[in-house]
Amino acid sequence: MKNLNDETVIITAAILLILCTLLCALWLYRIRLYALMIDFPRPKHRVLIERNVMISMPDGTKLATDIYRPKSHHKYPVILIRTPYNKSGRLQPYRQMSELFASQGYAVIVQDVRGKYRSEGKFYPYAYEALDGHTTVMWAGEASWSNGKVALVGLSYPGSCAWLAARYKSPYLRTIITMFTTQDTYSVWVDDGVPYLKGPLTWLAKYCGKKENKRLTAKHLEPVLWHLPVSDLDALTVKHKIPFYREYLTHIRPDSFWEEISGHQGVGNLDVSAYIIGGWYDPFLKGTIEDYQRMNKAPENSKNHQSRLVIGPWAHNPAQKFKGIELGKNANFQSLLLSSLEWLDIWLKEKKHAMEGISKVRYFIMGKNTWEESTEWPPQNSAYEKLFLSMEEKDFNHLNGLLSSSPPETTQKNRFTYSPRDPVLFRGGYLMRTDSWIAPIVQDEIIARDEVLIYATPPLEEDLVYAGDAKLILYVSSQAVDTDFSAKICDVYPNGKAYNLSSGFIRMRFRESLERPEAMEPNKIYRIEITLKAVANAFLKNHRIQLQITSSDFPVHNRNLNTGLNCETTVELKEVEQTIYTGGQYESHLLLPVLKNH
Repeated sequence: MKNLNDETVIITAAILLILCTLLCALWLYRIRLYALMIDFPRPKHRVLIERNVMISMPDGTKLATDIYRPKSHHKYPVILIRTPYNKSGRLQPYRQMSELFASQGYAVIVQDVRGKYRSEGKFYPYAYEALDGHTTVMWAGEASWSNGKVALVGLSYPGSCAWLAARYKSPYLRTIITMFTTQDTYSVWVDDGVPYLKGPLTWLAKYCGKKENKRLTAKHLEPVLWHLPVSDLDALTVKHKIPFYREYLTHIRPDSFWEEISGHQGVGNLDVSAYIIGGWYDPFLKGTIEDYQRMNKAPENSKNHQSRLVIGPWAHNPAQKFKGIELGKNANFQSLLLSSLEWLDIWLKEKKHAMEGISKVRYFIMGKNTWEESTEWPPQNSAYEKLFLSMEEKDFNHLNGLLSSSPPETTQKNRFTYSPRDPVLFRGGYLMRTDSWIAPIVQDEIIARDEVLIYATPPLEEDLVYAGDAKLILYVSSQAVDTDFSAKICDVYPNGKAYNLSSGFIRMRFRESLERPEAMEPNKIYRIEITLKAVANAFLKNHRIQLQITSSDFPVHNRNLNTGLNCETTVELKEVEQTIYTGGQYESHLLLPVLKNH
């Protein structure tokens, strides 16, 4: 029996030894395995990691920084990422990505921004990112293992950190890669005078402290969002005031507050290339496209003019999977890792010949699930086509009218009641009960509401592809002195399921100007224009184009209370009747940017 026990111990020890050996081998070769999985080049270098190197800022505050670099005495170009999301966090892929790029011959720096995790100081959104980022760029350019060429890289807030640091025009900065963000900080928080609500409140409540508030969930936040006034929601969410929340709600128009924490004002003087990446379902897409357009306007001899734009079928978290929509293998965001490496090789390793193969604009057409190239955005082969709103031939379920190529001859009216007590929820993202970002979602619960007007084309006889910003021209009246109108374009499949594509919003007091808000005259008819967020989509044969019109998309934006008073600081509510006019002298219509010869 003793011999049997001894043999069992020996066998067990041998198995454990084999397992440990295999685990060690997997750990040692993890970068190579991951590179193989995502079709990334085979690692060329072993990676050395230095953790929590403290870099001093001009005021003496020290920022914690992790450095990943090839295990060699040579000098290498530098990639800098600055983040409020924990540079060493297990749920953040910083280590994985850093080791991957370091294995290709780059030194990768990941830094906790001021006041976050292991860095000193106090965090206040955007306030310190320009100078702190520039100081770190200078430090990286002069480090003993650096060849003096630095790239700023970031997704979301880290992307804003990149744009802000670039304002100082460091001689070491060679290029920027930004994803799902914008130079214009105002447009992240406020939509042409209308504050975004759930997104900013959630972000500030979760990330304004030293560490992430992991106890805050959508379930916790949902009842809070219904409270008024909006200006007090921070204290209801986290039991204390959040200074930046209070600030942004009092600056709903562009002013010096936003200029100090934005990067778009001095873009013309940057002289640095940028690889700009956005997603059709990213809430910041409008700003992302404007970033590229600002950069591209620079003279041809400016490096700004060498910038490139990529837009794919992604949400703000590009790893988010969409349900019910088939996008194909080409939609995988991981392919951007390889193109980002190629971009860095061009600007940090002087492989300039490779620029010839990179189109100015590359965009994904959903529905066809293909990538297309263009010399500009919107594509040069797109042209607006009119689809008129009509109440005639209402032969589809839940329809209030048709979208037609010809306008009705006589004036028609469609009415609905908008009550701020029971606003239409935005079905397509920022959902009340989930933590998800914007995504294509079936619209059944929206279509069933009386407060939503639905217009649609008959089933299409052939594919129709559009790419760009759609515009909705509406003739409207209201019983209110101020109210909102929102619109959404959806793709209706042959099985009847409608998925959201693009949306737009207008607060009537700002219909003419942000600088000079103007009240409405009750029941007076106004012509308004709503711009819907850019998208590229193929409405396939037998699909229908659907337009939704209502007066809220809560909780994306705060509710208009219909009183004409400040919607952020007051609590009084008013129910009103809204009217949409079509036909005759009121040719309400949708302008769809259709791709020709496609």
